[in-house]
Amino acid sequence: MALEAGADKIYGIEAFDKAFQKAKKKVKKREWSESIKLKEGFSTDVSLDEKGDVFLQELIGSIGSREGLVKVKEDAKERLLAEDPTFIPEEVTTFLAPVEPLPMSGFDKIMNKLLLPKKS
Repeated sequence: MALEAGADKIYGIEAFDKAFQKAKKKVKKREWSESIKLKEGFSTDVSLDEKGDVFLQELIGSIGSREGLVKVKEDAKERLLAEDPTFIPEEVTTFLAPVEPLPMSGFDKIMNKLLLPKKS
C-alpha cells in the first residue's frame, strides 16, 4: 500500500522468522526488491541505510503500551527517523470497562444508600 501511495523506499522490520520469511517471498514474487528492504530483528536492534519519514507500526497489544510501543517509538525517533516524522498510528488509547461490579468499601455502601434515589 505504501508503494501505491507513492513511497520511493520502504524498510520492513520483522523480528519473527516465520513472518520475515513470508514477507521476503512476497517481496521477491512481486519484484519489489528495489523499493522494499527487509530487515530481520527488532527495530531497536537493527540499523537502516537512511532515515525514514513515516513510521508505521502494528506493535500495540491489548493494552496500548504492553508490547513496548513507547520504547520502540522513542528509539525510532532517535535512530531511524528523520526530523518531524509521521507516526501511524499517531497515538494509542487504552479503555477499560469493568465487567462485574467492583467491591465497595463500607463507606461507599453507606454513601450510595444516602445519595441514590430510593426505589418506590
